[in-house]
Amino acid sequence: MKIKKIIIENFKFHHHLEFEIRNNNNCLIYGENGSGKSSIYEALYSNFYYYKNIKIANGIIKIRDTFLHRSFPSGDFEVNILFNNSTYLNRTDENLTNEGKRKKNYIWRVLLLVTAVGVALLPVIAWNMFVPDVLWAKIVTVVVCEGYVVFIVSMEIIQIKDELKEDMLKIGGYKITPKGSISLFKEIDFKIAQTEYSYTILISKKPLKWLYKKFYVTIYGRHGKVKKIELVRADKKYSTKYETMNGTVLEKLQEENNRFLRKCLGTPSKKSMTGVEYYYEWGQIQSFYDDRSCQTGIVIMF
Repeated sequence: MKIKKIIIENFKFHHHLEFEIRNNNNCLIYGENGSGKSSIYEALYSNFYYYKNIKIANGIIKIRDTFLHRSFPSGDFEVNILFNNSTYLNRTDENLTNEGKRKKNYIWRVLLLVTAVGVALLPVIAWNMFVPDVLWAKIVTVVVCEGYVVFIVSMEIIQIKDELKEDMLKIGGYKITPKGSISLFKEIDFKIAQTEYSYTILISKKPLKWLYKKFYVTIYGRHGKVKKIELVRADKKYSTKYETMNGTVLEKLQEENNRFLRKCLGTPSKKSMTGVEYYYEWGQIQSFYDDRSCQTGIVIMF
């Protein structure tokens, strides 16, 4: 696995830096003192070795305070790394892609589940260990053990939901950043539908996975930044046909999208005639349907 492309925004020396390493070649970076060579190295380091630096991982050292470009204190802080196998690493402020966290959580989760299975079987063993007339001890053992198992399973369900929320800006192999560079999207996955003045529209050539469903994706960019993403389910029943589509069908499909969002993102921030809406610091996610175009889907706006 080799680095294919690097995009750096407001990181130390660099206000905006974007370069591509072609044909899987090695790359030599050279220049005069103060030209930003070390800034590129530290941008890569802040992604690759984030979890090995205890002070950074525990929040003692703040990434933004340490590495933000001094001339642009209010600018978007971003480091994007694309590999030749379509894997992405991305950082915005203190947030990093969660691969390191996932590995640690996976090991911890397996240990918890193994423990839960053992505890669940304990009452069966303990029931025959106690003297038959000590019924209260058997009942207490069953209640405590099964209560522990229910607690562990409940925590796992909550953890899975939280992970889905963390992945709400991950589409296919792309980790989307609010107002991130539209140049991250590759020609192999997207075709350019329109480029006019400062506007760009990209349409996915094949369905891409978002959360746990597959969608056709349309990306709207302005001034080279992602502004809006439309997601339309790849299921055959969602395909647009004026002959079969009507208000009733669209409403049913819209309700399926609403249930999907509630299941993944929880209780919506707002309900409206057009669907459910979720508001975040970086933007919003909402369902929509348009009876004029006979289309229903989900939109992410920054």
